[in-house]
Amino acid sequence: MRQASDLESADMLRLEVVPTHVAQLDGKILPNAHAIGDVDCDDATELIFGSITGTIAMFKVEADRLVKWRWCSVDGSVTAICVDVSANDARIFVATAEGSCFVFQFTESGDEFRPSSEFRVSLNVCDLAVLDGDLVVGTRDGGLYTYRADANALGGYKQLEKFEIKREIESFQLLNAAAESSSSSQLLVRCTSGEWFHITTLSEQQKKRTVQVWKRPAQEEDVAYIVDGIQTPSGESQIALASIAGKITVLSAAHEKQWTLKLPVAVVAIDKLSLANPSTKTHNDVLVACTWSGRVYVMHDSNAVLHFRMLYPASFMFCADIYKNLEKSERFLVGISTSGVIFVFRDLERTLAQAMTKLDTIRQSELFLQVDTDEKRREIFTRLTQKQTKDGSSLLAAELLADKPNPTIEDIVQFAVASTPAPLGLS
Repeated sequence: MRQASDLESADMLRLEVVPTHVAQLDGKILPNAHAIGDVDCDDATELIFGSITGTIAMFKVEADRLVKWRWCSVDGSVTAICVDVSANDARIFVATAEGSCFVFQFTESGDEFRPSSEFRVSLNVCDLAVLDGDLVVGTRDGGLYTYRADANALGGYKQLEKFEIKREIESFQLLNAAAESSSSSQLLVRCTSGEWFHITTLSEQQKKRTVQVWKRPAQEEDVAYIVDGIQTPSGESQIALASIAGKITVLSAAHEKQWTLKLPVAVVAIDKLSLANPSTKTHNDVLVACTWSGRVYVMHDSNAVLHFRMLYPASFMFCADIYKNLEKSERFLVGISTSGVIFVFRDLERTLAQAMTKLDTIRQSELFLQVDTDEKRREIFTRLTQKQTKDGSSLLAAELLADKPNPTIEDIVQFAVASTPAPLGLS
């Protein structure tokens, strides 16, 4: 197992990355007020966003442009959106904090789209999900409700079940079947307390569900985000757990800890991105973590980290396969700022793959091998302080060592710059 106590122990490379497309909605976009899916059955993926002012917009990627394709307004603050493409006709569900759930179905005529129906749900809806064809609604006060389409019901949907977990719900998450011991469908429920529950459809009684405490893959505290199905170069699958405070833990499929890393700021989202290795002609996934400041960290392992910054502080981020047709797709990274600005990054895999290759080259160089561990850096730092005893350099070194018992490469450079201008030999 590889470990890094914090980000200062990792090898980082800063990138300058410019978003390919930028769009903005009126008002703030909440973390769960977005969805993707092919809603018009043209084999191309649409991106859907909603704001607290009630604005809903759908975007298409056409050639090299991000086109605002359909839009409308609803009464209320949009808190959650999900798309159901399992039926013959795709449906978009939009929930508001005021207790309305709007159902949209694609219409070919006109530049706008309107709700085909509306039904009442509880107040303060925080997230929506589709589980085995039924709509699941979660609320801030711990309520879980399931709905099913019914032509005879008001608004076209009737309530099936209601569960109370007495915890404030934050979001839903679906995991791949390989990550669970059971083959039945499960939906994870994340609470602001750090607790997780799962809604399970009982295989012996279809559509009969239970809600239970979910046993996490590892005894990690304050797990806020989970990414499963991370593919390694060897073909193995891994699981990543992350806390809001920035601690990231990666486990094997057998739940054995592989590496950990501590980011310096709060995390708002984490996802995975597939990179191609041109030398080996293989693909492997990297973790992508977005922080509230807008800084995005890309991690191959605890010792190889890239980072770049969005233009504004972020409220959410996700990676998605955007299909142009059935045979051609492209992996996008989409960031959402706290002010409602949407950043879309395209062709990011090539940039990150080249940067990772460069970082690997640096890590394998003879010079870097002299400073690639905490012990080696401490030894070099101690030898430098012994050689530089004039002009206050030792005082500077003492201050640095007092604050950071494990000096970084930056600390060594800072000490060298503050020392006498004579060249410093490290041998």
